[in-house]
Amino acid sequence: LGYIFGVGLLGRVAAAAIEAPLLWILHELLRPTQRDRNLLPQGFEDPTRPGALTPFPTLEQPPSLKLSIILPVSCEAEWVASAASAILRSLQARRNCAPGPDSSFELIIVDRASTDSSYAAALSLVEANGLETVRAIRLSQDHGVGRALREGALRARGEQIMLLLHPAANSFDQVEAVMAEMDWLRSPDREKAVLVGTTTNAALSSIAD
Repeated sequence: LGYIFGVGLLGRVAAAAIEAPLLWILHELLRPTQRDRNLLPQGFEDPTRPGALTPFPTLEQPPSLKLSIILPVSCEAEWVASAASAILRSLQARRNCAPGPDSSFELIIVDRASTDSSYAAALSLVEANGLETVRAIRLSQDHGVGRALREGALRARGEQIMLLLHPAANSFDQVEAVMAEMDWLRSPDREKAVLVGTTTNAALSSIAD
């Protein structure tokens, strides 16, 4: 920038004044983001134990249940209460029909720094259903749906992880038809796979090994 403003003292001062914030911005963009930096608080809250936090699971821990469902929300207190309740009723009915490890599940609600009572609504679901069934994460900043899904997936305990967006959450009965495909994906020659589906067509959309 010194060439733009000249080589004199004023030119060097002007160049430095512009370079400093540019370098700071570049540093912030390139700085690695710590895994827990965006979370508030640093653990799962349990309304039945005020002040106590259940530590987040680590990636090194083996799965302890069958299915983890990640549901991001943003300023949708009423919606999350109704949508999550419908999801829980469906999964609990499925578990009651076939009790056992293969029907175990958890619902992780990821609050995207909502300014309303969305997180409080999520904690009410935790209190009503228990921390082993429903868990809530609150992000300090909203970096979009993708980041919310990632943060939830990193803290999931399930062997299978379902990333659930609004259309699917509103039509969870159709999503259940796709869940059978998730079991089919498991085979001796396929350790990892991704299933993508839509609520407009419950049939399998695509598979990626």
